[in-house]
Amino acid sequence: MTGKGIALWNEIVPREIRAHYLAHHAAYQRIQIISSGDPVPWELLVPQDTAPGSAQSEPLGFWGDIAELRHWFPGTLPASRLDVRRAVVLTARDAPPLAEAEAKGVADLLGRAGVQVERVDDISALFEVLDAGETNLLHIACHGAHTVDSGDSFLKINNVPFRPNDLLPSRGRFSRTPLTVFLNACRTEVVRPSYLRLDGWAARFRDVGADVFIGTLWEVGDHAAKDFALAFYRELVRETGGLDSALKAGRHAARAVGNDPTWLAYSVYAGAYPKIRVPIPQPTEPTP
Repeated sequence: MTGKGIALWNEIVPREIRAHYLAHHAAYQRIQIISSGDPVPWELLVPQDTAPGSAQSEPLGFWGDIAELRHWFPGTLPASRLDVRRAVVLTARDAPPLAEAEAKGVADLLGRAGVQVERVDDISALFEVLDAGETNLLHIACHGAHTVDSGDSFLKINNVPFRPNDLLPSRGRFSRTPLTVFLNACRTEVVRPSYLRLDGWAARFRDVGADVFIGTLWEVGDHAAKDFALAFYRELVRETGGLDSALKAGRHAARAVGNDPTWLAYSVYAGAYPKIRVPIPQPTEPTP
């Protein structure tokens, strides 16, 4: 995978930008990528100067590991502050045990932090949530993602296909409500991962009104996906937590599973400095 990442770096990134980044990479901790469509797996690129005699002859590592990459779309600006007071957690009724354990763990972490959490388990309930346009966070723990040969990405929830274009009727529903979406698509025993055309999901949720979208570039291992999600929210609900620290905690947890590239799969669509804040429960004043 490292060799492929180096090849992509040399093929995709213009030479002048490669040279500048390699000379100043320590100064770039966060990178914003603006693109209307993103077939490029930027997180997997490995910066390296392959010129003979180069001082930077060793690969720096996967870009998604050495820098905080952000994706977004031209012509729009996401909200910079997202207060999470209401959340919806979706997992299918026929999902494997680890998907249910992930959903329960996420709901428990958010609930203990003072967030009003609703659990749903089918597509119709999801669309009711989207039509209402009132939640601040949507977490989808979905096992069994598929991509057909035409490149049409879809998920299966209770054996019902769910495609990006199914979100079209919900366009603009969250134009006045800050929304974060976390789409955690995974399978057990992933041998040959199916790529999810993540830019399609991100674009459609952006049309719905999402200001932050977190998803996976491919179907990921279910153990690592659960560990990523729980570590992410455990850090997010801390009083000093935030998106950057939550993502780092999630990737660290997924990487610890071992022999699983899940930690590299997570991609983030957001502004450069999004601030996600979970309310800290306040003590109830006694009634006089």
